[in-house]
Amino acid sequence: MFLVTAMTNTIGFIQHRLNREESGASMVEYALLVALIAAVCIVILTFLGTSISNLFGGVAKQVCNSATASGASGCNNAATP
Repeated sequence: MFLVTAMTNTIGFIQHRLNREESGASMVEYALLVALIAAVCIVILTFLGTSISNLFGGVAKQVCNSATASGASGCNNAATP
């Protein structure tokens, strides 16, 4: 009789372990993934930030020059790198 009770308890324990949710581990994995993506973005922007700023500054300067050449007003030179 003791053996049957022990087997029943063991089967119940195994079923409980298999049926529980493991959403906590998933959330930790997602948090690590988001942190890794953020770190990569920061590194990329650090290395390419000046180049991107100069690129957009050049485009703004060309747009400003084109607008001024066509007679438009209101173009400021604050965007010039």
